[in-house]
Amino acid sequence: MIRNSCSIQNQASEMSLYGMLSFLQLLVNKFGAAREPLSNDANNLFDLMGTLVVDAPLKSNKEFVRIHLTLAHFTAAALACSDPATDNLIKLMLKSIDDSPHGKIVAKSFRILLGPSEIMTKANFCILREMRYARLYALAVPELQTIWTEDLKSAKRENCMIALLAILEYMPIEILKQNEAEVLKIALCSADIADSKTKVTSIDLIKAIIPVATESVLKAYQDSIITQMANRVYNTYTSPSDSSIKARAKALEVLALLPKYLPEHECLKRRSHVMREVDSALDDCSRTVRQMAQKCKMVWFDLSAAPNGHSSHDGHDH
Repeated sequence: MIRNSCSIQNQASEMSLYGMLSFLQLLVNKFGAAREPLSNDANNLFDLMGTLVVDAPLKSNKEFVRIHLTLAHFTAAALACSDPATDNLIKLMLKSIDDSPHGKIVAKSFRILLGPSEIMTKANFCILREMRYARLYALAVPELQTIWTEDLKSAKRENCMIALLAILEYMPIEILKQNEAEVLKIALCSADIADSKTKVTSIDLIKAIIPVATESVLKAYQDSIITQMANRVYNTYTSPSDSSIKARAKALEVLALLPKYLPEHECLKRRSHVMREVDSALDDCSRTVRQMAQKCKMVWFDLSAAPNGHSSHDGHDH
């Protein structure tokens, strides 16, 4: 099954490939196939997968993609049922993240590990342990952060950030809250990445963390959040935004959310600054962005009417 899903010689259609990967996941998750001995030169399925991954860089781009697509589906099935091979499978994926174009393919495949599946469901009597989220966080996030911090090759750093966001995208809010400062830092750093999907995911993470973050953490990152979201929103003919329409609208949603969870005096200090940044979005080419900009501006404008004795000329207004 693994050889068939990795091979391009069989000329399998996308539907056939999906069928093979689904069958592989059921075998690994429900029947412990990762530990079953094989009759050929490999000891078990993990050894076979490891050999294919080691040889993958020497293959064509299409075959490389298939090998790592198979590895990601294999790992997702093992992770869900806490198979003993899980740790080594995740290490295989981590080792494959480098500064080559292939590294980005591997980084994006991390999204499969916790992403929704039509096959691995309770309706199919699959084993879906709740501990898989915390286990993946503990196994992968610190390692990726270390590489991102220590490796100076920008392509590899970016691929690490893509992998981090791919992992965090489907993390339960409880785990995000437990690691709120770390997650906010990752999300804020990822907002600059060119990859559109990663940029949107980073903004979604920030939006999810704000309502549950402690006041001390939120205050520590408030200026970074405002700056990064304002940078995504700013979009003119002379200085076009690096973000999609979806990302620009979501960034405005984050800015509109901040006054609800930050102390009012902190918001008043930053009110004029934020409103100036939002003004540029009122002329955005997208109607969706313009409408969200208007709502965001009104949220910050209404702060001046609050009966708290503060003036809208505090802080950044000077």
